[in-house]
Amino acid sequence: MPAGAETGMMSTEAMVVAGLGILGFIGNGFMFAIKMTRAFDAERLDREKALNLAVTSRSVEIEKLQREWDDSQESQNRVLGEMGHALRAAIEGIEKQMHRNELWNRDNYVRKEEIASIRSDIKGLDLDVRKQFDALKTDFKQYINDLKEDLKGRH
Repeated sequence: MPAGAETGMMSTEAMVVAGLGILGFIGNGFMFAIKMTRAFDAERLDREKALNLAVTSRSVEIEKLQREWDDSQESQNRVLGEMGHALRAAIEGIEKQMHRNELWNRDNYVRKEEIASIRSDIKGLDLDVRKQFDALKTDFKQYINDLKEDLKGRH
């Protein structure tokens, strides 16, 4: 038996071996913790890279859509401006034609004094037509009376 075994004490060698074993176990634990931390850090960095890539990709897509939107709006603004210009030109042409028509109507159609003259002529015609109807009525009555006398004379 080794010395000191009888007393229940460990030898120095055994203590050194046990101490080294414990230190090795603790060292392996630290190494494992460091490796896991590095693995977590690598995973975190990978996630950050993926997130940065997604954000960059999204930003590029948003910028592209913004450019397309701006181009579309500019095109629509141009088309609307051209349409407004064409409408103004058409309205201006219509207004000029209406003005020409108003002047022609003023120069070629009846004036107020002519209308008054026509009204008095119509009133004069009314009296004349009434006289003619009265004359026809009288003539018709005379004709009927003549027919009645003719008929009486025949019977």
